[in-house]
Amino acid sequence: MTHKLIVIKSDFTSKLGLKKYREAIDPDEIFDVLNNENADYYVVIPDIIYPYKRDILKIAEDFKDNDLVIVIGKPKSPFSRLLLTLSKSPIPFKNNELQSSLAVIIRKDLVHKVPGMVKSLDELLEKATRVVEVLYDVPIYDYVLTIYGRLPKTFLVALHEPLRIIKFGIVGFSGAIVNLGTIQFLSTHYPQLLSSPLGLFLMAFTGFEISLSWNFVLHELWTFRDLELERGIFSRIKRWLKYHVASLGSLLAQSATIGLLTGIFHLEVIVSAAFGILAGFILNYLIGRFYTWKK
Repeated sequence: MTHKLIVIKSDFTSKLGLKKYREAIDPDEIFDVLNNENADYYVVIPDIIYPYKRDILKIAEDFKDNDLVIVIGKPKSPFSRLLLTLSKSPIPFKNNELQSSLAVIIRKDLVHKVPGMVKSLDELLEKATRVVEVLYDVPIYDYVLTIYGRLPKTFLVALHEPLRIIKFGIVGFSGAIVNLGTIQFLSTHYPQLLSSPLGLFLMAFTGFEISLSWNFVLHELWTFRDLELERGIFSRIKRWLKYHVASLGSLLAQSATIGLLTGIFHLEVIVSAAFGILAGFILNYLIGRFYTWKK
C-alpha cells in the first residue's frame, strides 16, 4: 500500500521564527492534495511532529483498514491537560472533542465517498464509518509545542527557550576562556605590550574581539541554528555587527549594576560583579535572541 505524507505548517514555528520542514504546506492546502494526489492513504501531520513521522506511519500501517485514524496526544500531567483548555490542535478539525489531535490518517476510499471536492476534515469525519482514535505518547516538551493554539508568543518562548539559554551560557563560558587565553598568549609572547596603556588596551581589545567572534560562530552553528534566518555571507556579517551591539549593551549593563550596587548601596564589589554578570548575560541573551538573530 502506498501513502502520501502531508506536512502542514504550524503557527508555533511561525511565531518563533523556527525552521520549517521545507515541503510543509498551509493547512488549507491539505484538500488540494487530497483531491489531486492518488495514494492508498494520506497521513497529515504538523511540521513540529515531523521528527516522529516513522511512529505515525507505523500507526497508519497498523490501522490501514479503518476509514479515518485520529492520532491523539496523550496528556501526561495535569499541567498538559490544563494547556489543552488554552489551545487547539494544529490539525484543522472544528470538532472541539478533537482538541488534542496530532495527526490524521485518511483512507483513499473515504475521500471517494465525498461528492465533489473535499473541503474539510470534518466533512470526512461525517462520512467515515470506521473511525479510530489512537493515543500517542509524544514527549511532553514537543506535545506542548504542538498544541500552540491560542497560547501567546511570550509563553511559547518561555517553554521553548530554556535549552537555548543553557547553550548560550555554555558558549559565553567558552568565550571567556578564549578571551583570557588570548590575553595570556599576548602577554607571554609580546611582553612589551604590558609596558604602556596603549599596549594594555590592544591586548584587552584583541581578547574581546577574538572571543566575540568565537561566540558568534558557535551561536550561528549551534545556539540559534534552528531559527529560520538568511544564511548568506552578507546576512551573517550583518548579524556579526549586531552581535557587537548586544555585547556592548551587556558590558554597559554589567558596569551600571556594579556602579549602582557598590557605589550607592555599598555592597562588596565581588557581590556586585556577580549581579552585574547576571544582568549582562540576561541583556546579552535578550538582545541576541530578539535583535541579532531575529528573522
